[in-house]
Amino acid sequence: MPPLSSQATNVPSIESVYVDKRLATALEKIPPQLRTEKARFVKVKPGEKDAFEQGWPKEANYSYNDPELLQHIANGGNYGFLCGSDDIINVDIDMVEELEDLGIIGRFEDEAAVTFSTSSGSTRGSFGLFYRCPEISRKIPAFHPTKKVTSQDGREVPLVEVLATGQQVVCPGSLHPGGTLYRTENNNKIETVSKQKIEELLQGLRFSSGNGKRKQQLVAQDQPRRQPITDINKLIAKFREYLYVEENYTILAPVCATLCNFCPGDPDIFGILGASGSLKTEVIRSFGTNVNEYTYPLSSITAKTLVSGKPGVEGVAEKLQHRVLVIKDLSTMLEKQKDERAQIFAQFRELIDGYIRFEYGNGEIKQVDDIHSSILFASTKTIERYYSMTASLGQRMLFFKPESDPKQAMIQAKKNSGKKVIMRKELNTAMMGYLDHWVPVMQEDERATTPEEIDERMGSLCMFLALARTPIHHNYHGVMDDVPEPEFPTRIASSIKRMIEVHAMINGRTEANEDDAAFGIRIIMDSIPTKRLHILNVLRIDKQKTNEIALKANLPTDTAKIILDELHALNLVHKQIPGQGEEWTDHKTGGYSLHTDTKAALERFPSSAGSWRRKPP
Repeated sequence: MPPLSSQATNVPSIESVYVDKRLATALEKIPPQLRTEKARFVKVKPGEKDAFEQGWPKEANYSYNDPELLQHIANGGNYGFLCGSDDIINVDIDMVEELEDLGIIGRFEDEAAVTFSTSSGSTRGSFGLFYRCPEISRKIPAFHPTKKVTSQDGREVPLVEVLATGQQVVCPGSLHPGGTLYRTENNNKIETVSKQKIEELLQGLRFSSGNGKRKQQLVAQDQPRRQPITDINKLIAKFREYLYVEENYTILAPVCATLCNFCPGDPDIFGILGASGSLKTEVIRSFGTNVNEYTYPLSSITAKTLVSGKPGVEGVAEKLQHRVLVIKDLSTMLEKQKDERAQIFAQFRELIDGYIRFEYGNGEIKQVDDIHSSILFASTKTIERYYSMTASLGQRMLFFKPESDPKQAMIQAKKNSGKKVIMRKELNTAMMGYLDHWVPVMQEDERATTPEEIDERMGSLCMFLALARTPIHHNYHGVMDDVPEPEFPTRIASSIKRMIEVHAMINGRTEANEDDAAFGIRIIMDSIPTKRLHILNVLRIDKQKTNEIALKANLPTDTAKIILDELHALNLVHKQIPGQGEEWTDHKTGGYSLHTDTKAALERFPSSAGSWRRKPP
């Protein structure tokens, strides 16, 4: 028999209390963690789950050492723990497969390794977690966030239930209706937790059912609550408590992108690009690592993630329900085969267009309509190399490339050593509190307006962006074999305008001003391929030789020449052929200068991508 917990160390030994070996054996079935002075138990018939004695919640219940209870157990009866007694509750995890599909079963399994937990031994793999929580006194059923999971009689059933005063849970040693025995899963002591801990455990699930108003009102009192945050500066300040944030744009851009998803208009794809170990991962994580009312987080993605060809199996696209698809690291997808990458990019395009339909060889047809979900992902800048991505997604995609100081980030990281769990919890709570306030505002379609002059300026720059990021395919010899027509900038312009107006709103303005316009310009600049932008910035000074451009752009000469030739093919730069009388040119590779229109467009940009920023105080 396992050692008693700290809560049960004063319990007399079985031999000293009971002479009857049958009762001693019955007592041994009761976990020592539950053998406390205030704990109460109920009788349950063999192979069943429900207490059968009338008045069991208040009167017909027993202490752990009551001979009547022990005689019932000794005769083969089941028994249950009366939740709420000794402030002990039970978190009953029943629909394991559904929780696996939602990607949140891990948090419950982690808890099963910490506190006293039990299992029914059923084929569904259901299990229960025991906690001591005086703050919770009534049952909390938590349902699937996006669909009704029903019993055979058609009633909606919860995926998880918090059982408290007035409920009971069948205990180890009892016989399950399926023929297996309930057993102790982890023999830890019962953890004492707050109500907030239980609410966090249930985050991402729905707290009302379609079975009647009375039940909805009952659980509403136990729904998780967050403190709304209305001021973007307070949200950014919370990040700066733990992380080195070089510029507010690091937080502003993904926040505005997420809020745009809940505005009228087409959804978009937004990528936070940065080096490994940069702030992008923590920003992405702050939107939640579990499915919630605003985001649907994924760690990675495959060609089968969004839509499944298996009959009766839902893909992520069917579960999004207008939430933002948040992908922690899209870089891992780049390691996949070319055909699978192209398939994923194609699915992204259809998802953003709001309609997916696939027909499979097994006769299965999967169709999802009215999706309206943006995508927010993190990646390294390596993703810019992939022709198929830009060719497939075109104007549906915008990038953010926040700047940071690696040395300062490392210093701050050392200060936070050992605080990562607390940090992530607080950043997520702050982000969710901010979205709690602003998402309903965005859904009202009362965005700020954009002055005509700013609108025209942004439109002109979006035309330049469409041209500057046009992908050019090279064959395996490295020769350009396709120079496509540039994309029409209509969708980009609409997306940038929406980002500008959301930025104005969260900064307390009803009309966009120059600060909001600068925010939009920064996004446009970040969406130009990094190496192309470096070279264009070098050429802003004057016409130059190829090797000089390569040196100033910090690129190998051969790489610089490939990019320069692409820019020339797009009519963004003028190429001076070597040996045609221009003394400033390189006699082998020639030289380059900006076209007049390109120069005029670049004059509207700051001199570097990081010029628009708000540095930390």
